[in-house]
Amino acid sequence: MAAHDGALRGVAAGLALALLGCAGGEAEPVCARVTWSELQLGTAEDDVGVALGVDAACHVYVAGTTRGRFEGAPEGAQGAEDAFLLRLGTDGRPAWVRQLGSPEADTLADLAVDAAGDAVLVGTAQGALPGRSASPEGDLYAARYGADGSLRWTRQQGGPGTDLGMGVALGDDGQVCLSGGSVAGTGSLGAPAPEPRGGTEATLDCLDAQGQLLWRSVYGTEADDWGHPLARGPDGALYVAGATMGGMEGEGAGSTDVFLTRFGPDHARTWTRQLRTPDIDGPLAVALDGHGGLYLLAVSFSDLLTGALENDGVQNAFLFRFREDGTLEWARRLGRAEDAARASGLALDAAGGVYVAGTTRGALEGAPRGGSDAFLAKLDARGDTVWVRQWGSPADDEARDVVVTRAGDVLVVGSTRSAAGERDVVLRRFDTDGR
Repeated sequence: MAAHDGALRGVAAGLALALLGCAGGEAEPVCARVTWSELQLGTAEDDVGVALGVDAACHVYVAGTTRGRFEGAPEGAQGAEDAFLLRLGTDGRPAWVRQLGSPEADTLADLAVDAAGDAVLVGTAQGALPGRSASPEGDLYAARYGADGSLRWTRQQGGPGTDLGMGVALGDDGQVCLSGGSVAGTGSLGAPAPEPRGGTEATLDCLDAQGQLLWRSVYGTEADDWGHPLARGPDGALYVAGATMGGMEGEGAGSTDVFLTRFGPDHARTWTRQLRTPDIDGPLAVALDGHGGLYLLAVSFSDLLTGALENDGVQNAFLFRFREDGTLEWARRLGRAEDAARASGLALDAAGGVYVAGTTRGALEGAPRGGSDAFLAKLDARGDTVWVRQWGSPADDEARDVVVTRAGDVLVVGSTRSAAGERDVVLRRFDTDGR
């Protein structure tokens, strides 16, 4: 998640804190450590934790989806599936919780939190959000909340085809940038419809602090393209990872390939890199370390390190480190090829540690616990594994996002299945040594 900077979502919020700590002139807020080691939250229905964010005072924000009604949410249940946002106190108790949705089943893709505690959700709505109108197909939406839980604004826009909201990043100036995809010929967030290139086109929309459109880029190939996670640099440059069925850089190789592209402060694309196999490849998170390093987390059903087809039906997680000029420094596969693993959470600490959270059906640490397990891995800036933690119940468990607070807490959010078969939101706390 999620500057949120990025990432995926939650992810970039941890980066914003690292950058904030380098800014001179202003005293940093007191940052307390959390007093809990594990939390389980939710309603009587299905609930999934998707993204995390943290502000300068180390308040923790959790976003996800629910098919029920969270106690304390003044809006109540809005539809078949809603987005939720809650802020936790250091004791693990929710300070407030909000729900947002249409009468239909909506998705939540990413969360960004700035230093002051403003939080922005992005996703795809299948119906009309409160006070908004809906297009015939899914619409991109964004919603901004204050640190007190007040709804500042919502935006929803689409055309005759589907418009997807996939990633969000915030700037110090309050600017909100959203990545996604739009079916050719449709517009988004007040922008005119582009000339069609192909099927779905990648989009990047940047709004001001009040939610008004500043500029928009529609880009891609003659095939389908989507923008996914993104990160924002201190100079205003944006780094977007996405998926393409064409050739963003050279020829496409498979069903979907991964691309990584940079938009400069002048909004022009300056470079693009494409990672490919003959199989399915996808981007899941991106983050900047503030020292010229750019990390990309991806998934593939083959070998993204070599581009070779493995054709075994097993997905694996891959981590890449680039320089900000697009030069690849190193790449790693997380775990063994035969151990299915998917990682979507990425966070960095001030000492160069890299944290990856995900889900596996293999044995990354010890024996599998049953079903799918959650895991958290720490690597150093050279890509060497420092430690791995794996946990779970006899049912299915997953980790979706991770953040690192200025106080040194490493927090992971995901879900677990209850005895009744529904999922609950689960958070776990580690320190930077994996304890």
